[in-house]
Amino acid sequence: MFDVSLYGVDPWGSTPATLVAGGGGLPIVPEIPPEEVSTRVGHDYRFAPIGGWGNPARLWHYDYGEPPVVLTGHRGRALLLVATAKNITRGFRFGPYGPIGTIETVGGNAWRWVGGEETMYPAATIARSSANDDIPAMTWVPDLMEPTLNFGRVLFTGVEPINMAQPAAGVVDLADPGGELEYLLDYIWDGAKIIIKRGLPTLPFSTWAPVGSFTGSAVIASMSKVTVRLRDLGWKLGGTLHDESYDGTGGLGGDPALKGVKKPYCVGYCFNIEPIPLVGNKQIFQWSFTPSAALTQLRHGGVPLTFSADYPTYTALDAATVPSGGYATCLAQSLVRVNVTLNFGIRLDVQGDNSTQDGHATPLTRASICRRIATCYSSDHNLDDLEEIDVPSFQKIEDDHTGTLGYYWKDEISKSEALNYVMMGIAGWWHIRPSGQLAIGYAREPTALLSIQNLPYKSEGMGLIEIVDTMVPRWKTKIGWRKNYGPQTRDALAGSVTQDLATIFEGVSRYAESKNEAINGLYPTAREVLIEGGFWDEVDAQVEAERQQIMMEKERRRYRWEMQIDPFADLINQVVTITGVNRLGMGDSKLLLCVSIDSAGFGATITEWWG
Repeated sequence: MFDVSLYGVDPWGSTPATLVAGGGGLPIVPEIPPEEVSTRVGHDYRFAPIGGWGNPARLWHYDYGEPPVVLTGHRGRALLLVATAKNITRGFRFGPYGPIGTIETVGGNAWRWVGGEETMYPAATIARSSANDDIPAMTWVPDLMEPTLNFGRVLFTGVEPINMAQPAAGVVDLADPGGELEYLLDYIWDGAKIIIKRGLPTLPFSTWAPVGSFTGSAVIASMSKVTVRLRDLGWKLGGTLHDESYDGTGGLGGDPALKGVKKPYCVGYCFNIEPIPLVGNKQIFQWSFTPSAALTQLRHGGVPLTFSADYPTYTALDAATVPSGGYATCLAQSLVRVNVTLNFGIRLDVQGDNSTQDGHATPLTRASICRRIATCYSSDHNLDDLEEIDVPSFQKIEDDHTGTLGYYWKDEISKSEALNYVMMGIAGWWHIRPSGQLAIGYAREPTALLSIQNLPYKSEGMGLIEIVDTMVPRWKTKIGWRKNYGPQTRDALAGSVTQDLATIFEGVSRYAESKNEAINGLYPTAREVLIEGGFWDEVDAQVEAERQQIMMEKERRRYRWEMQIDPFADLINQVVTITGVNRLGMGDSKLLLCVSIDSAGFGATITEWWG
């Protein structure tokens, strides 16, 4: 039970508010009127679980209960736009001894950074001056902010959960008939931090709670309004998976032909990898720019070679004497050197990325691999592991999906594409919560999930319900395991390789399947769906194939309706029970998963549901 006496302070009731947003970062605290306090389980920060996969220095969620989702938290509240952006023309003054960096003289032996960041309150839905403890302090804030937000979030499109959506975007409009907000055009809004705060109009801004976290992309203006373009943190994940490229200088820099080529990255258990020939005349290859845990087998034309020794550095490996017909490794730099006449290609079975990042050791499972992708190896596009990861959602996937996986990327790929590929294996997704944190989830039968509340038909200003999409059921689900990252045709293999092995080395992947022949008989166009699951072991792929087949052999539908609810409600990926419809095949009670929420800027919020 939540303690009603804690209303307005911390709905979890055991932790300072600065800790409630997934172990750090922006504390998005729902404003919960006492009459709406839920009995749902909340967060409890205790000791890390045994064998925990996070940084032991952090506070842990003992469970992954969620704070209550309040659909009417916006009523009777006002909004404030808080922006931290760089000023093109102004910067912070430092005196005669400025810091090392991009600075300019401003007269009188004073120096400043050009483009210094400033935090400002451009507008609110009510007019008042900020208080002494605000940043900025004692500043007049005009009532030029529109009371509605134009922003939407989508888990996936259509009815098939593997059709994952893209990062969200939207706008906030500021009325400006007199031009007093045109100074905003002097700031750099690309990447600016945008916080929407909300509170009771009778209380000062300093008491208002953050309800939305965004980044800016641009500001556009007309003679009547200024529009701040918003995007969620998903835009950062559109950047490259990692920054590492060969410079062509020899050694670890690779041969000149590799200059500018992205280095490969291997994470988890991977089969039949084709490594990069790093230094051709020395027959040294690399399969990942990170250290690796093991090279379990090396094959030349499908024939295993004999392991010799592991060396600590490239230099030591280069100087080593490798026995004829054998190979030596440098696991610290994911290198291998072979001593054989290369009549065929080299292929490897490896356990990749063995580094510890942000306190997290070797990633092998779906949640840990997603966390590594999102938070590491890209200087401009990493998410902050402490502040921008929704820990409970990652822990949920860690608990539910324990199978070991493996992924190998030789070509350039973005973080978002890599996350899509990993989460697709469990009909899963990633999305950015209103708190600005990355969350992950996966499709499950809604009737098996906990409903956050009953939603009577026509309550909360609910409009007419419509079915906007449907899909013919699956009759067969095939989930890939032990993906072949370097397929070889029969003529690329030694003659001693058996036909059974040749078939494996030639195939793209191996598949576990689950099917329902009755569905195939009922629906002439019943679907067979093939998904690369990333699994190392067949048993894990089989379990997932059966789970998805049972879930998707029903004719799923996507519903849409409008409601007059809080546009910042953390409703995505939540299940509600809608009651009293008795039309459109919904009966008197139906559990549905919220897959889209779109505040279109005119007061009503459009929601879409899956079930």
